[in-house]
Amino acid sequence: MLERTASRSLERRHAILARVIDHRGISVLGGLHPSALAPTDAEAVAGRVRTRLRRKGNVPVERLRVEAIGRYLITCWEEAQQAAVERALRRPELRNTDGDPFLITTDHFAFDPGDRAEIQRRLAAMPEVTDSPAADDPEQNYVFTRASDAARTGLERTVIGRVELRGTKLRVETNSLRRADTVRSLLEGSLGSLARHRGREHVDANVAVAAHREASPPEREIAPATELDRMTRETKARLYADWADHPLPALAGKSARESVKTKAGRKEVDLLLREMELMESGTPAAQRFDFGVIRKQLGLE
Repeated sequence: MLERTASRSLERRHAILARVIDHRGISVLGGLHPSALAPTDAEAVAGRVRTRLRRKGNVPVERLRVEAIGRYLITCWEEAQQAAVERALRRPELRNTDGDPFLITTDHFAFDPGDRAEIQRRLAAMPEVTDSPAADDPEQNYVFTRASDAARTGLERTVIGRVELRGTKLRVETNSLRRADTVRSLLEGSLGSLARHRGREHVDANVAVAAHREASPPEREIAPATELDRMTRETKARLYADWADHPLPALAGKSARESVKTKAGRKEVDLLLREMELMESGTPAAQRFDFGVIRKQLGLE
């Protein structure tokens, strides 16, 4: 009698650890580890075993049948599974594109009413200000940017802060301590004695997110909606239409199309797509994106 339901708890692209028994032309799983791994974690385990066996490519079946190697493989698998559990329990740390921890920082400045026009003129003239309002605009907001590492972020410029002018007060909002110090230094260098710093306040975004999750009631299951499914699929299709041509941090700033030109790069892209497919398996079937489309574009099928 063959067990036909054991794989129902698995998702597409899950990796499993099992003993395969061949008998009279039939191959069966004769022992399955209870925990599956994500593609990246499983690849790391395979790498450890290859290193142990001093192999760079595929390992002969005979080598894997050695009891000591089997026990080592199980140990590596369980260590990877435990590390995955610990990552899942660890509170995510938000960071900006500079790699700095998210710390919503607000600097407050005061100025004399008679200096407002001059402050507006100086702000608009600053080379770091790429978006400034008209002089008579009631919404006086100035956007501070700097050049970006386009190969890494895919952006030519990065927003580092926003300045809001209201009445006789000037407020600067940034998302990290380093950016706050940078924008404050730029402002004080441009405005001089026209604006006086009055204080700084912080909101830790990581703590705020955790508090929101704890305070929020559990989400209720929403009945499937045909229109919602269609909109979700169309949105994903637009999102992934040119995904292969965008520089990606996971590929050291290269695009997937560039990376697949080398053997190592093809392996990295394939692994990244497998991770994405596994994450997609957690969404309703009617809303899933078919990553086979991207695989065909890149010649990975």
